[in-house]
Amino acid sequence: MARGNTPQRILAASLTMFNEEGVAEVSTNHIADEVDISPGNLYYHFRNKEQIIERLFDDFEAKFYDTLTVPNETPDIEQIWLFLHLMFELINEYRFIYQDLVFLVSRQRSLARRFRRIIGRKVEAGMAICRLLTADGIMQVSHADEIDTLAQQIAMTATFWLSFAHVRSEKPDPSATARSVAQVLMLVAPHLIDPARDHLLALAREYR
Repeated sequence: MARGNTPQRILAASLTMFNEEGVAEVSTNHIADEVDISPGNLYYHFRNKEQIIERLFDDFEAKFYDTLTVPNETPDIEQIWLFLHLMFELINEYRFIYQDLVFLVSRQRSLARRFRRIIGRKVEAGMAICRLLTADGIMQVSHADEIDTLAQQIAMTATFWLSFAHVRSEKPDPSATARSVAQVLMLVAPHLIDPARDHLLALAREYR
């Protein structure tokens, strides 16, 4: 591994190893070996593996809130696609958080609280988009509760799709990210009216 800022090298190596091998399988000694430093040098920068995980979560959280802004004007279908694509790319970059979510939040309660806020932001953004589309006559719902339910379905898919794909032994490559986006688009499509629905379905078919 290239030399440079030691804490950043530790974080970069940890992220790669957690993503590829899982949090439970990676020890601080494994990380130290990968970075080519002594365990004592690693502990000088990070007290334990939990602190490394928390720092990586800090980075993910900052990028997430920067990416997932709640819209205040109606997005077009291409903007919705881009919005989802950027979100799933970020999830894939820090996929260990999603693949080991239950394990992590059960061991580090501060992460559980913070991830609940992240889920809340996903629901909030989904509801905002659906309400804007409905107000502009692009989306049609028969009852107000449908928007809340749809937003929660979108949040659940965005949160657990990676685990679903992981169990099916699907590789976390760009095609998997595209399929993730397509799954969410297919949740929204039945509620849209033409020509927006046709446009969205065409995008979904292209990326499935």
